[in-house]
Amino acid sequence: SSLIMISGYNFDNENQALSSTQMLTIEGPKKEAPYPSQSRLAAAVTLATGEVMVTGGRGSQRGVWMSSSSPTAGVWKKRRDMLTGRMGHAAAALMNGRTEVVVVAGGWDSAGKELSSVHVYKPHQDQWNRLPHMPYPRVDFALQVSDLMITAVGGHYTDPASGTKVAPDPWSLVLGANSQVRWVEEGGREGRSGAMTTSVPISWIKKLCQVRGLA
Repeated sequence: SSLIMISGYNFDNENQALSSTQMLTIEGPKKEAPYPSQSRLAAAVTLATGEVMVTGGRGSQRGVWMSSSSPTAGVWKKRRDMLTGRMGHAAAALMNGRTEVVVVAGGWDSAGKELSSVHVYKPHQDQWNRLPHMPYPRVDFALQVSDLMITAVGGHYTDPASGTKVAPDPWSLVLGANSQVRWVEEGGREGRSGAMTTSVPISWIKKLCQVRGLA
């Protein structure tokens, strides 16, 4: 497997985004390849085909770019713009039946307004549709996928009354023709902003519970 770094900026000039990609492997970094946009705070997902889809970001907002199955080749195609421009948002790819879709949620718009809107993209149709809004706006967070369930984890929003930052509990949405599509609060402990998430086997969870005496 490889890690692909796309655009972003460095601390030499935080106002200048980079129009390049670079792949990192266990052998070390590879040569940089061109990227057709300059954006920060964008979101990227890898599809089952090996293509990489990049959405939004500061400097791109509504823009969507799709790589070839080899992102390091520097071949990118513009796809249909998002319905709402966003940066600092979250994105995730999942299979809805036999169709792979990409869900984008939250983030800030170009004016800095925090967003609660959620949209779904069908790559094979190059089409965007709306999903139910999250209960509150959410920025700087992650979307984690388990089968047809999407869970918003981490992040924060600004309370309109007090102006304080609120770190909400996880919220989940289940896709599928036979399910009622709505966000459900999962509950949990303290919220986290800027958190990282990953998927692990159930055997790993069971082992962790045994080690901690929770099994």
